[in-house]
Amino acid sequence: MDKEPKAVLADFWDTIRSHVAAQSKVCSGVISDADWDYQDGKMQIFVKHNMAYYLSQKKLDDAVAKLVQEETGLAMSVQFKNVQSSEEDRARMEQEQRTKTEELLQQIASATQATEQAKVSAEVGAVSEAVSRGILFGKEFTGTPVKIVDTKIPGESVIVEGNIFKSVENVNLDTVVAYKSKGEKHHFLDTYDEKSEEQGE
Repeated sequence: MDKEPKAVLADFWDTIRSHVAAQSKVCSGVISDADWDYQDGKMQIFVKHNMAYYLSQKKLDDAVAKLVQEETGLAMSVQFKNVQSSEEDRARMEQEQRTKTEELLQQIASATQATEQAKVSAEVGAVSEAVSRGILFGKEFTGTPVKIVDTKIPGESVIVEGNIFKSVENVNLDTVVAYKSKGEKHHFLDTYDEKSEEQGE
């Protein structure tokens, strides 16, 4: 004697679940804990998390109906319906969401920290390389750096070659606070009144 449609669907349910799950990871998660019923020539598949519309948009209701007819010979319509989640299911979903959010925030924080650390390391490396190449006060010089104290011979004066004293050329004495000339010390206040009068003329 032929089986009742509901008994046929019970035997075929695992095949239906596999077919839906194969569509995507989302479908697999939705159909994994779904339930079903058969009444008045219609198969109803009950899903949680308000995913009935999603599955219908993917036309899985028509696909399941076609699969059932091809494999079992039963012609019927298939409908996905939402069922209310239990308090336990909602609590579990909220906890999973919180866990995923925390993991995402940790990943972002780790990535930011790694970027900052790489930036600092790069800056330190650049400074170290500059020092090793002999950069002094922002200017490069060639040759091997030698401390002045190592070049001084007892009883002799140290002669520094090059343009190290270029920085004191073309000095505007009007802007110098004090200076010595021929052993005599001069201060800008000595001529301040004279300059003020000249500028006032």
